[in-house]
Amino acid sequence: MSSETDNSAPIDRISNLPDELICHILSFLPTRQAFATKRLSKRWALLCYSLSVLSFLFDDGTVQDDDDGTILDDDDETVLDDDYSIAIYWFCHFVDTLVLSPSAINKSINTFSLTFISRSYDVDNQRFHAWVEAAKQRHVKEFHLFMNNVTLNPTIFTSQTLVVLKLERLKVEAETLIVDFPSLKTLHLRFVRFQNKNDFMKLLNACPILEDLHTSHPRYVENNEVEEFKTLFLSKLVRADIGPIDVPFNAISKVEFLRIDYEQKATLTSIPVFRNLIHIELLFYHFFLGWDSVIELLQLCPKLQILYLKKVCGLICSSFTCSFLIYILMNVILCPFDSGVPDYPKIGKAQFHLLNAFRLTSDHVLF
Repeated sequence: MSSETDNSAPIDRISNLPDELICHILSFLPTRQAFATKRLSKRWALLCYSLSVLSFLFDDGTVQDDDDGTILDDDDETVLDDDYSIAIYWFCHFVDTLVLSPSAINKSINTFSLTFISRSYDVDNQRFHAWVEAAKQRHVKEFHLFMNNVTLNPTIFTSQTLVVLKLERLKVEAETLIVDFPSLKTLHLRFVRFQNKNDFMKLLNACPILEDLHTSHPRYVENNEVEEFKTLFLSKLVRADIGPIDVPFNAISKVEFLRIDYEQKATLTSIPVFRNLIHIELLFYHFFLGWDSVIELLQLCPKLQILYLKKVCGLICSSFTCSFLIYILMNVILCPFDSGVPDYPKIGKAQFHLLNAFRLTSDHVLF
């Protein structure tokens, strides 16, 4: 029996798996590696056009020759001019093959991720729009788009299936922006430029079940104030990572996690009671609001468990020398971190503020 077993041919168990399971396994591979499996057989070649996760990355800082795997030197302009154009061509051709091929029509996509980082070349809008529209027609659930100053086709903002939308360094321009995202739960916007704040409001208002919102440096061609923006309320929002003037605080008062990046001076005004807030992070860049403002905010967070404060450059304030703190308020633990020795008398002043704000006992405060 043992000799017969030893001499038997190896069993190809993978080929016996159903197509759906093979495609699911391939979704965990980088897209280029998954697509390379088409060389295995005709069956695998067809399966490669059914990949549910498509992720494309071009970064001219690490332009790579697919033939020998060498990294091209940016300092060598002769090599770069030649091979760089070839790399651009093959990248676009690869995206065309997987996204626009007739073999891929009617094949659903879970995730479409496109990152194009280039100092000297931009993908033309028409080609970019074709990729995005093709993914949308294939009922994509997640869009991750990072392109330098490319204008989005407004049609991307109407989708019944989209659950996650992450945009970075793109432009949103439309005479009349129409937005409809009944299924969207996650929205991340970094350095996205809108025509005006009203368009940004339309986007948020059209996401009735939004749970996760991240905004960083939204920009507007027209800096007009919009009264309707004050009526915005995101009732399902759980997590918000915003700047102090990006979204009215009244609109996000139901969050459980809140992070505010103070990259410019802004005062805390019209702050509601955050009845569900458990975790808050306040990041300050080059300035500090002052303890009075922080304490005022904390008093509006009755369920707060964790407070994280960080000042990116310099000291938190003249009366505190730690570069960042973590307060865990459920167990009332105060932990100072610094590369140097903490100034305990000054820490004691912060402790005094917190003790008075939350009526804590000093026995529960650990240094």
